[in-house]
Amino acid sequence: MVALPSMPAWYKRGGSLFPVNSSNETDICADAQLISATFNRAPLASEVVFSDISNPLAPIEKARRSCPGAMGAQFIDASGVRHIIVSSPPAQNVSPFNSILHMSVDAGWNLSQPNVILGPSGCGFNNIGACPVPGGYVMCVEQQFSGYKAETYSFSTTPDFAVRQPLGALYSQSVDFTGRTCLRYMPDGFVYATSDASTGHCRIARAPAIFDADFTSRFKFATDAFGFLGPDIDVHPPVGASGGIPFYDGNVSYDEWTLSGQPCVYGVYFMSNEVDRGEIHNCLFHGTKAQLFAKFNFPA
Repeated sequence: MVALPSMPAWYKRGGSLFPVNSSNETDICADAQLISATFNRAPLASEVVFSDISNPLAPIEKARRSCPGAMGAQFIDASGVRHIIVSSPPAQNVSPFNSILHMSVDAGWNLSQPNVILGPSGCGFNNIGACPVPGGYVMCVEQQFSGYKAETYSFSTTPDFAVRQPLGALYSQSVDFTGRTCLRYMPDGFVYATSDASTGHCRIARAPAIFDADFTSRFKFATDAFGFLGPDIDVHPPVGASGGIPFYDGNVSYDEWTLSGQPCVYGVYFMSNEVDRGEIHNCLFHGTKAQLFAKFNFPA
């Protein structure tokens, strides 16, 4: 029997968090509750669905709101207000191009009027990532132009990103490289990110929390043989699914939480061929984020 490499002790393959083909990309964020925001796009309704997943075995839907965007991210500012940033339809990489929109979320899960962070500009905006960091917020946007994909980062002192400081971009010629990046700031002074790789793994990287034009050049990707979710990948569509690219562990979102009085890292990921089958799966690591990331090897 071949021994597996040292890997994160994920309790994964917990099945679909929501019914199959009922949801698209999902982001989670912890405060008093562990809340998921699912950003549905065609062929599903154009809406965001908020759910309390504090008990992952029994999600409780809090609200469904019409949303002029998809493939988004959520975060909470210093005053406790929740925000979402989304890509407007058609969320594609050919004309007509789309915009990046910001909305705040009130206590009743109602969305503010959207403000445009960035309008159509000749390149397609797809997946969005965002998180609070010391002194402000960092946003990551997946975009494609001239045959390349990039994760483009910016910093802002306000959650609406009305004024942005460019932080650079991670480029790739592989169209499968990016997917949505999940940004998390850690107390040890690093920002960690995950993104899809062409192998189907979710890659993980870290960078010092220095927010300047060289931000992305400091990213160091883990050298381990496995990705963020461990060595397994989903490459075979289940019976009844057809067409499209192979399934992949993509668009990961995770946050630290407490279950049964013990710290854990809870995560969700999109397992989909992006044609006729999509599932939001969940996973669990017993321990803190710091303990999870300590299992990876990053270049000096």
